[in-house]
Amino acid sequence: MVDSSAASARNLREQLSPLILAFAHQHRRADLPGLADALALPFAEDDPNLSKAGYLKARLELLNSEQALQEAARRFSERYPLPRHPETFELEEVLWRWTGGPSISKRLRRDISQNLISVPTFIKGTAFVALLESLFVLEHPLDAWRESGRSLKEHIVQHMLRNDDWTTDDLFEHLGAYDVSDTRFTRLLVALGSGEVRPDIDEQRRYAALVNESLAPDGLALQEREAADGYLAFTLSARGPRAQNAPKNLIFASERKPDLRFRDAISNDIEVVGDMSQVLIYDRPLSGGLTWGVLQSWWAETQALGPDAAKKSLYRRLLRSLPSSSPPQRLLFETYFKTYQQEIPTLPALLPEVWLHYDPRTIEARGRDALLRQRMDFLMLFSGDTRVILEVDGSHHYDTPKAYASMVAADRDLRLLGYEIYRFGAVDLTEDKGSAVAEQFFRRLLARYQVSPR
Repeated sequence: MVDSSAASARNLREQLSPLILAFAHQHRRADLPGLADALALPFAEDDPNLSKAGYLKARLELLNSEQALQEAARRFSERYPLPRHPETFELEEVLWRWTGGPSISKRLRRDISQNLISVPTFIKGTAFVALLESLFVLEHPLDAWRESGRSLKEHIVQHMLRNDDWTTDDLFEHLGAYDVSDTRFTRLLVALGSGEVRPDIDEQRRYAALVNESLAPDGLALQEREAADGYLAFTLSARGPRAQNAPKNLIFASERKPDLRFRDAISNDIEVVGDMSQVLIYDRPLSGGLTWGVLQSWWAETQALGPDAAKKSLYRRLLRSLPSSSPPQRLLFETYFKTYQQEIPTLPALLPEVWLHYDPRTIEARGRDALLRQRMDFLMLFSGDTRVILEVDGSHHYDTPKAYASMVAADRDLRLLGYEIYRFGAVDLTEDKGSAVAEQFFRRLLARYQVSPR
């Protein structure tokens, strides 16, 4: 269902250019350079003799690369969250088909709709209609019913809220959900299981279980995490190797090797001996993922801080744990927060300097090979069994064949344990281009696990 790269770029330009030009009349001529900069349009000298449309056309014509087109389209769709209409719908479709995500075939989509016959399509009708309006064009009359002059939204209200005589299959058919991009269909699946539409945790789990019956043969699954309002939220992701056990200990933000011991070995209860400021231990159950908002709440309680003070204090504490000898690690960490800012509480926490393998003995006593991969540069817990490691590699990781072999051997072991590993060369995270590289990576990473900032 994914177009070729060249065709997608052409389609994206055809959809994007007229939409941007249509907004020229809303702005003063003097404001257009700032608007064009905000949309990441390539720089062009401002000729005062050009009209509004002429100026924007001059800069749009310089959008030559696929990446630049995609970035401009993404910024436009975020800057102008307009009431959905066919033009913006098609722009999103081109953009989303290009960026991709887990592939869900038409056959699989129909299997899902048939499997959902035994559960209500929604519990809360107003939220259900609102979610459909956020994803589809509902005010446009259906071609087959133009004579009645009624919109798709009116038909949905009539046949699903009042009379309940449409099935999920009927709904998907009339929405065109069987033919939309994988990204739009995924967002529909995730939203139909949300606490807003289905404010009952048992019903949320029933829904997810039925969807997962259909998804399982294709290696996909809705995975649950706890949302801020106490209900469940879901992400759709490919089932790679699953982590073997739920997390029991989370030891992170370590400025040096901590002095640890078991307080209660039977209960796997660990404590820090000596200066506890040198390492953090998250001491709450981790059955699901760990968002920044949840981590911040834990920090606020343990440090007796208010929400705003806790947010700043925790950020500074984690930043302090990064090695001063590795500016690329600091840039990666800072870019994550700069990219999402107000949305960060709903996203997976980016945990620095996380202890994976802890041995109280020294390298001299145990041997260097026995203590490989003691710490991860960064860890993100998307769910109870989806764990992502980010590593920033300096030249010492590759300076000898033995060093490289040891690194990839450790990676193999981690993947077999269910971790996903993404590596950056330190040179990729330099000041001149590093922020753009990091931002694009985080956007693609969240899209891969269908985590939407909100």
